[in-house]
Amino acid sequence: MKSSRFIARRYLFSKGLPNIIHWFTLLSIISLCIGTAVFIIVLSVFNGFSQLLQDVFKKVDPDLKIVAKQGRWIQNPKKLVQKLRTYSEVKGVSVVIEGKGVLQQGKRQYLVQVVGVDSTYLAFLRSRMPLLEGKWQLETQVSKATAVSGIGVAYYLNLYLNDFFNPSYLLSIDPKADPLKNPEMALRQLPIVITGIFQVQKQYDDTYIWVALPVAQYLFNTYDKASYIAVWCEDCTTLKKKLQQQWDTTLRILDRNEQHETLFKVLQTEKWISYFIILLMVVLISLNLWGNLNMIVIAKYRDLGILQAMGATYQHLRRVILYLAFYIGVLAVVPGTILGILLVFAQKHWKLLKFSNAQYFIVDAFPVALEWHDVLIVLLTLGMVVWSATFYPSYLLKGRSVRDLLHSK
Repeated sequence: MKSSRFIARRYLFSKGLPNIIHWFTLLSIISLCIGTAVFIIVLSVFNGFSQLLQDVFKKVDPDLKIVAKQGRWIQNPKKLVQKLRTYSEVKGVSVVIEGKGVLQQGKRQYLVQVVGVDSTYLAFLRSRMPLLEGKWQLETQVSKATAVSGIGVAYYLNLYLNDFFNPSYLLSIDPKADPLKNPEMALRQLPIVITGIFQVQKQYDDTYIWVALPVAQYLFNTYDKASYIAVWCEDCTTLKKKLQQQWDTTLRILDRNEQHETLFKVLQTEKWISYFIILLMVVLISLNLWGNLNMIVIAKYRDLGILQAMGATYQHLRRVILYLAFYIGVLAVVPGTILGILLVFAQKHWKLLKFSNAQYFIVDAFPVALEWHDVLIVLLTLGMVVWSATFYPSYLLKGRSVRDLLHSK
C-alpha cells in the first residue's frame, strides 16, 4: 500500500513526463477546483433564498396553523381554543377569519384577501412586522372599522392614511345569503379607513389587508366559525405531535414550512435540478482528468512493466492509478471547497454580488446560506466522479503482459 502511494506521487510530479502532460494535470486540477466552488456556491444561493422566505413568513405566519381537513371552516373554534390553552407548550392562541373581498376607493376596485385577527395576533404582528407608514391600529367596532393594507394594494388604489372624510369601502358576499334570490342582501358593504401600510413579500403586499376580528366576522357572517386557529409555541415539534394524536382525523396541523408547502417544494426541486446540471458540467470537466490519467499511464508503460516484472500484480498497478486520481482530486477539491466556502461567507458579510434593481427586492444582494450537509454531498459526488475516471486507465493495463508493457512506445 505504501509503495503504491509512493509510486503515484513520483508519477504525478515526474520530470520524465512530457510537459504537455503536466499542463493537462494543471488544467484538470484548476477545472475541478472551479467546479467544486461553483457546486457549493449555487447550492448555498438556493439555501439563502429558502432561508430568506422563512424569515419573511416568520413575520406574518404563526408557529402552527390549525385548519379543517374537510371544508373551509372550523366549527366552534372557542372550544378548540380553550383546549389548546391547556397545553404547556402553547404561548398564544388566536382565532382568524380569512376570505376574499373587494376594496373600493372612488371608482377603483381591487380584489383583496381580508384577514381578521384578534388582539393576540395583532400583538404578534406589531412585534414582528414594522410598517412602512402609519400604525397597527385595528378598530374592533364595525361602525369605525380600520385596516392595515399591503403596499401593492395601497399603490393601486392610491390610498391615503387616516382619510376619515373619504374612506374606502370593503365589500364581500354573505356566504349564508342567496345572491340569485336577493342580490342586495347578499352583498355586505362597510366603510373602512386605512391606518397603516406594510411591505413584507409580494404575495402579501399585493393582496392582503388586516382588519379586526369583529369586522371580518361581520363581513363574512361567520360568528361561530374560523378559517384557522393560529398557535404560537415553545416546543412546536412536540406540540404538533400531541395535537395530531388528538385531532388528526378532523384537523390538519401545519408548521411554517407546511403553510407554504408548494413554494418550498418548488425551491427544493429547483435546487436539485441545478445540482444535476452542475454535476453534468463536472462530469464533462472530469474528461480532462480521464485523459490526463490515460496519458500518464501510457507514458509510464515501461515503468509499469518493470514493476510487473519485479512481482507487482494487476491490483497493485491499479492502486497506483487510484492514488494518482486521489492526489489530483485532493489538489482540486480541497482548494475548491475552501474557495467556495470563503466566497459564500464573503457574499453573506460583504454582499459582493448585488441585484441591479435592489429597490424592487426585499434584499439588495443575493442571499446565501451554507449548509454543511450540502458540502458533504458535494465532496461525495466529486469523490465518485474522480474514482470513475480511473476505470479506463485501469482497463488499459488489464491483461497486458510484461513483454507488452516493456516494448510499448
